[in-house]
Amino acid sequence: MDLLPKDHKDFGSKDYWNEFFSKQKSQPFEWKLAEDDICLELCSPDTGRIKYKMFVVDRKEKSKMKFAVFVVVQGRETEWLFSTPQGRQELAANVSCERLIVVHLLRDNVYSSLEEVKNDLSAKVLELAPASCKDQVPILSLGDDVGQRDIRCRDKSELSGEYVVEDVLSNNDDLYRRLIFLDSPYIIQSEAKLMTAPTKKKKKKGSSKLQIDFDYIACDHHIAIISGFAFLKYKMLCPSVLLIGLGGGTLPMYIHKHFPDASVEVVELDPSVLDIAKKWFNLVTDNRLKVHISDGLAFIQKAVTNGLKYDIVILDVDNKDLSLGISGPPVAFLETTMLENMLKLVYDSGLVIINLACRNSELYKEAYSKLKSVFKVMYSRKIPAEVNEVIYCIKTDDPKGIMELTKDNYTTLTSFLEKRTTYSDVFDVVDLASCLTEIT
Repeated sequence: MDLLPKDHKDFGSKDYWNEFFSKQKSQPFEWKLAEDDICLELCSPDTGRIKYKMFVVDRKEKSKMKFAVFVVVQGRETEWLFSTPQGRQELAANVSCERLIVVHLLRDNVYSSLEEVKNDLSAKVLELAPASCKDQVPILSLGDDVGQRDIRCRDKSELSGEYVVEDVLSNNDDLYRRLIFLDSPYIIQSEAKLMTAPTKKKKKKGSSKLQIDFDYIACDHHIAIISGFAFLKYKMLCPSVLLIGLGGGTLPMYIHKHFPDASVEVVELDPSVLDIAKKWFNLVTDNRLKVHISDGLAFIQKAVTNGLKYDIVILDVDNKDLSLGISGPPVAFLETTMLENMLKLVYDSGLVIINLACRNSELYKEAYSKLKSVFKVMYSRKIPAEVNEVIYCIKTDDPKGIMELTKDNYTTLTSFLEKRTTYSDVFDVVDLASCLTEIT
């Protein structure tokens, strides 16, 4: 007998299931999901809001620990280890547990202590325990508290939907500001480190004002983008830059501050994002940093028509339609004609940098095929523990000597930036060349 029902009539037939279980006999029968973990939501009896999201993670490997609960502190649920099925599998393996319940603490709720969370969960999680588990359930976490999350703003953009700006305390007690669009609650749109604003006047305790620390790059793919400046044969320290996608504005502000002779033009579709960047991420525009509210595709086409040129074009824009399996850029930017336009926009020996985040293998292959048809010299740098990959497309017909130039430039670039920042660890001082894969 084929154990799978042939149609909906089989599925609802008593005779089918009687025959099914007679064939199964004593063998265990399990329902499994193909990719994602089973997810359950637990509401607060006081507010009716969803307070906990619980992911059931099962492993085939046998372990001494049969069942446990892992509480993710507030603000860290966006990390790969906790936000993806693959990451949660790795977490379960790390704690050597056969069935692990990974619990997310959702925003818009109050969590006074880890003990309160344990009390809320203790009765409910037992219902998820394997029948063979009779021991007391261990509840694990990364520390002794539930973390700190302060929602500074919650609003809605006509183009991008609902969003929050929140301040989150990291595990090393640094404070970070994040922009998150709630259509994709596990993707950080923008992140910046906060610092106390310097002031000459003595203020009362607790009244210090916070501001963005533009010496620090919070996103690994932004570090990779800045590292890519080392590919420039000319004007590495004073490039003209076109950036498609603003976000919180931390990338253009970093370039503006640390490359005092550079000029940056940013194209952003959503005017609400510009407002957020100015109000919450300290974005300041001037004659060296300009923001155009425009469709990026139309802007690029118009710039080509007008004969504009840049040293670097950076594509760092998110894709709103996540059903395609690509977080960025939107697929229209990866069409051959648009890639050709970007090539026309850069000077000879110039550079196009693309932040590619694609989980769809077919779409990924198609994107690579189109890139290779337009750009003759390309390198990529994968971002560890992220789906992001930064692709460097160099406008040259003579690839000889590029890596030697890049090695020399990278030494100059890191030395230049280290003198201009207060952090010695902001930059990955490993040679850029050692982190790259040539695309052929």
